[in-house]
Amino acid sequence: MSRSACNVLSDAFKGNTTPESSVSNQTGSPDILVTNSSNIHVGTKNVYNNNLVFTCERGCDEEKHIFQYLRKLLRQPWVLRTVICTFIFGLAIFSFILMENIMLNNNEASFVNNETDCSYNSSINALHIVPRAEWRARPREGSFSPQDAVHTVIIGHTVTNRCVTQSSCAAQVRAIQNYQISNYGDIGYNFVIGGDGNAYCGLGWGLIGAHTYGFNTGSIGIAIIGDFTISVPQESQVQAVLMLIDQGVQSGKIKKDYKLFGQCQLQSTLSPGKNLFMKMQDWPRFRNDTLCF
Repeated sequence: MSRSACNVLSDAFKGNTTPESSVSNQTGSPDILVTNSSNIHVGTKNVYNNNLVFTCERGCDEEKHIFQYLRKLLRQPWVLRTVICTFIFGLAIFSFILMENIMLNNNEASFVNNETDCSYNSSINALHIVPRAEWRARPREGSFSPQDAVHTVIIGHTVTNRCVTQSSCAAQVRAIQNYQISNYGDIGYNFVIGGDGNAYCGLGWGLIGAHTYGFNTGSIGIAIIGDFTISVPQESQVQAVLMLIDQGVQSGKIKKDYKLFGQCQLQSTLSPGKNLFMKMQDWPRFRNDTLCF
């Protein structure tokens, strides 16, 4: 900058009047107008020749103290145990929820999960089939495969006390389901015949049961309440079995050329008991190829 320009600036800061062509000091305004000059700096200018190091004081100290406190806290045995127990407990809760969701999805994917075909046609005969809801069945916990019309009817007995009323027979059926559900996921029989002359719907029509190992597929399992190694089946039970089979044949659930067996003809067991088995030999389509007693 030329010396004349410096003098003009100096005079301007001192309040002296300067030529209009060089510096104009507008009355009532702090603005300064410089003309015909370059590389001009107005105000204080600090120049540092060394590296700058910035430090934070209060904020950084607080963060440092927090981390130090947390480290000391985690070294305490009770704190470490609490953290580990909380983690394990949370992991257990997560695993439980996950397993519940998996089981729920599996049940939803199974065949008609808790829906059971207990249908019957009252115009065929006078048999009454008690649905699952009426005998207060538990929800099904397992999956059972579907099947079409069966070619085999298998008769067994429950080896329990006999019943003569619907309430007592329903209680017997519930007890059977409670006993079998842990192994099979539900009651294993398709139908149960009570001493009241009713048929109680277990798995119903169209599902493969769990009643006679090796012969469940393609068959329907019918259990009659009672122990017929020592007692004789009631006539109402005999008629209910025959009407149930007739219902199955006429509705297309059982093939017309079906074969009738007692469980003891197919596996090593005393079921359906000697007294019931002797009566079965007079029933339609009974197979006497193998006799149990």
